[in-house]
Amino acid sequence: MTIEMFCPKWYYHSTLSEETQKEIKTLFDSQVYDDIIYTESPWDCNCLTTFQSKSNANLPWNQWLDCIRDSIDDAIEKLKPTTDIEIIPQDAWANKYDTGHFQEYHTHEVPYCNLSIVYLYDIPDDNDVGFRFWYDDHSKYKKAGLVHIFELPCSPVITPKVKQGDILIFPSHYAHYVAPNKNDKPRITFSGNLFVVPTKEESQRDPTPLRP
Repeated sequence: MTIEMFCPKWYYHSTLSEETQKEIKTLFDSQVYDDIIYTESPWDCNCLTTFQSKSNANLPWNQWLDCIRDSIDDAIEKLKPTTDIEIIPQDAWANKYDTGHFQEYHTHEVPYCNLSIVYLYDIPDDNDVGFRFWYDDHSKYKKAGLVHIFELPCSPVITPKVKQGDILIFPSHYAHYVAPNKNDKPRITFSGNLFVVPTKEESQRDPTPLRP
């Protein structure tokens, strides 16, 4: 007999090649360290972001997507699509975390977005990149007492083992946050959203009828 797990949470993790990381640095280094491109966060946190900045449209996001395309394709392949799909890029932006800066608990649950990306552009302390997933259902296990009496793989905070040059792709409804930057150098990350849908040909097909 075994204990079977179901409905697992997942995230995709890869490290870009040094060549690709250098290419991205060449694209962005002249701009992402300049506070003039950032605005104060519109969220309940204190990091700087290009999310609502007019300068964001001038950043080379299309070229960045080209650089990370192999990782996106690899993630999709490993997820084993059951139909022909189309990947529609949505918005992308940069976040700058000076000393003490953080980002609060949030999701990317908005229309036309179901996968989200985090790229660790410049991380001064590889021992802690700051990124965390938050598992909401942990409180239910804790309330029921199961956390204390069984060795369950259950924790409210999941800290991916990532470093500079790494990329994460995950469902946009996952709650996550960024812990304060304890380094005296800025931490810079990129975020982006994708909308993955069946191709038009697939979506126009008649659905397979269910058996009675």
